[in-house]
Amino acid sequence: MESKDNPMWDIYDLWRTAKLNVKYYCALRRRYNGWLIFFDITIALTIPSGAVAALWLWDTSIGSYLWKILLCLASICAVIKPLINFGKKTQKIDEIISAYKLLYHDTDSIIIKVKQEKKLTDKIISQFNEALLRKRVLIKDSTEFADNKKLIKKYTDEVNQELKDYYFFIPEEK
Repeated sequence: MESKDNPMWDIYDLWRTAKLNVKYYCALRRRYNGWLIFFDITIALTIPSGAVAALWLWDTSIGSYLWKILLCLASICAVIKPLINFGKKTQKIDEIISAYKLLYHDTDSIIIKVKQEKKLTDKIISQFNEALLRKRVLIKDSTEFADNKKLIKKYTDEVNQELKDYYFFIPEEK
């Protein structure tokens, strides 16, 4: 059996996938947070009793025009924000991040055990199979978020760069 067929590569693949997904979903969360901040600031700026609404700038002809644009944008944000439900989405992303961090830790622990024992034992393979089942649940839980191909490529390249000098221990076959 070639070393590329060694089941240890499956463990490393899951380890890399978990690492990639932690980075990916953290980036996705930052994007949602950015939009949430934009919506909140836009809505807050147009509160009639706020200091921004009282600025002299809005009394000029161009200021009046800009104020109307800002009010229109704030109205759109006020309508869209509850429909998108950023709070619920970021909470879901946080759960996915935590689960992928745990999966990464578990696969890292499996890799360490293999290195210590210098072989893949039945117990280690069983732990790996349990990790695969958790990944299956994670995939199902993350289907509500559309894949961002550009972000996936960015973090795939980043993870591959981080691991390029990593020593991948492959135990000998029985």
